[in-house]
Amino acid sequence: MKKLPWGNTGGWSNDWQVYHASPFHETVKLEADMVVSGPVDHWWTLFRKQPLWTSTGCRTQYNKVAKTRHYRKIFDKNNLPDVYNAITYWRVSREAQEFFHRVRKCFDNWNEIKMHIQGAQDEIANTDLIYALNIDDCVTPGDGPQIVHMKQHVLGTLTEDWTKELIWEIDNGVFRINGHNQHGFVHYNVKNIAQKLGTYYDKKN
Repeated sequence: MKKLPWGNTGGWSNDWQVYHASPFHETVKLEADMVVSGPVDHWWTLFRKQPLWTSTGCRTQYNKVAKTRHYRKIFDKNNLPDVYNAITYWRVSREAQEFFHRVRKCFDNWNEIKMHIQGAQDEIANTDLIYALNIDDCVTPGDGPQIVHMKQHVLGTLTEDWTKELIWEIDNGVFRINGHNQHGFVHYNVKNIAQKLGTYYDKKN
């Protein structure tokens, strides 16, 4: 396991260290609570168009662009890009190095910075918001892979625990929800399903 170069600073605040921790010229960073559904190797062609890329927007379980802004009120108030750091690509470059340097500064000085962001005075520093504050022109909104975000207001479920309302299965490596094949990465969100998903994948594959 690769250790963080500056040690564990706690949770999201470690994020800026990934640039320095990666031993690769090109890196794709993914959030851990996701399931990959189907091949994604073709994404490299898209990623390589820019030195730094992160996903924007998200999709529903029916492969439709999510319309809800329930989780993005601060982004909208401040006219920020709809960044989801769950899929982030960079290659060793000046642009990527400067970006992660700015991310570090935001985490280190969050108590001061948040006072200048509408609606963020009580907000805990989080990676999506800090990326959005610093990403500049390294994002093409809606262009490229988006996560399927398994949160209540995106899915239209009655509760956050979608596993009690939706039917899911894995068939030949493809994650299926309510009969619809999922594509790319599914951010399953309900943490206690992780072990079930792992066991299911082992049995099916």
